Amino acid sequence: MSKSSSHVSRSFWTIARSSCRLDTKGRNWLADKGWDPAYGARPLKRVIQRYVQDPLAEMLLAGDVRDGSTVKISAHKESLTFNGKAPETADEHEVESV
Repeated sequence: MSKSSSHVSRSFWTIARSSCRLDTKGRNWLADKGWDPAYGARPLKRVIQRYVQDPLAEMLLAGDVRDGSTVKISAHKESLTFNGKAPETADEHEVESV
């Protein structure tokens, strides 16, 4: 792995002067979820939005991410974890019924 690609995988995004670090388990989890035999990696964008960006946005709004902090993203069983915890996100059915 080149120095630049390893930097990209470790420092995933910079949000509100905070950063995210995606470990190998998290990267593999996203790759598995974002790959479809018929479409290749095209679904990856939606997977990243749903499982990474949306939970991070909710964490920012809830004040769980402070300026200058680092959010460590990994995978455990069937979900991603953020700083070792599964995200507390609104269920799609809850949102639709509101």
